[in-house]
Order: sequence, then structure tokens, then C-alpha cells
Amino acid sequence: MNKVIVPDANVFVKLLYPEPEHELAKQFFHHCNQDNISLIVPDLFRHEVLAVVSRHGDDISNMLNLLEQYEKYSLHVVTPYSGLWKQTQKIVQLGNKKSGFPSLYDAIYHALAVEYEGIFVTADRRHYEKVKQFGYIALLSDYVLTSSEIKVPNATTQKVLSEIDNGKNLTEFNNTDELTEWLRED
Repeated sequence: MNKVIVPDANVFVKLLYPEPEHELAKQFFHHCNQDNISLIVPDLFRHEVLAVVSRHGDDISNMLNLLEQYEKYSLHVVTPYSGLWKQTQKIVQLGNKKSGFPSLYDAIYHALAVEYEGIFVTADRRHYEKVKQFGYIALLSDYVLTSSEIKVPNATTQKVLSEIDNGKNLTEFNNTDELTEWLRED
């Protein structure tokens, strides 16, 4: 069985905009791509990513097209089901009144990792601290630094990440044909 990782939306968003841990997010996705790691996210992922894109003033329809393209190849979106909700409830109850309880949003990602016997990779240190005793979770910084050798990405991934580094706004593509054409250019 392939290794399963549930990336938090906050990890994916770090690819889109220069913010802390941007480089770590790039390394993380390089690693997942090279090792053919299955990436699974709840359908909430789309909403969270699109909300950030909208806050930055970028076109959400373009990002939606890109997400759909990504979903065709390496990102599996799961609609929560009864067993997943039960697992989510267990995680939400891990907190306490003093430090607070984990959010339902973070817990649904974490529950996916538990259900698929994978790892929830997040950049949210507060959530991590509340639930680390439950297992199936790693901070982005810890995962990248402790994962097996980070390999050189394939040519497509190299081009996308290079353009991100050069300030290319990947939300500018109107459809997947434009993205595909751009990826073929050298």
C-alpha cells in the first residue's frame, strides 16, 4: 500500500504565496511527487484554498481550474462519511477549556489521516500541540526535515516551482489547456 499523506490547506497555500515555510512546502510537495505518495484531503480543502486566493484578490475560478487539474493526477478529495465524522469527534474532544479544543476544520483533516493510516501534515502548531498525543500528525517543518531523502522533482514540478519562485501567479491561467501548454513550453 502506498504511503498516504493528508496535507493541510495551509501547507498547499504556502506554495502559492511567499510566506513563512514557503521553501519547506516546496520540499514537501517535491518529496510527495517523487515518491508517488497519495495525497488525500477532505472536500473542505477546496473552500479553504479558494478563500485564501480570494483574500489575495486573485481569480478563484482560475484556481478552481488548477485544483481540478491537480485532482486528476495526485490529489484525492474525500467527502466526509459517517466513520470519518466519528473519528473527527474523537479528535475534537482532545482539548480542554483552558487551552481550547481543536477546530472541527483541522480535526476532519486529522481524522482522514487516522482513517487511511497516514500522516496529517500541517503548519498549524496550535492544532499540533493540542492533538499530538493522538498520533498520525506531523508539523510541516518536522516532516520535511525527517522524511527520507528529498529528491529532485520531475521536469513538470520543477517548472511550476521555478515559476512560483520567479513570481509567476499560477491563478492567471484560465483553464487547464493553458496550464498544460505552459508546462510544455521550454
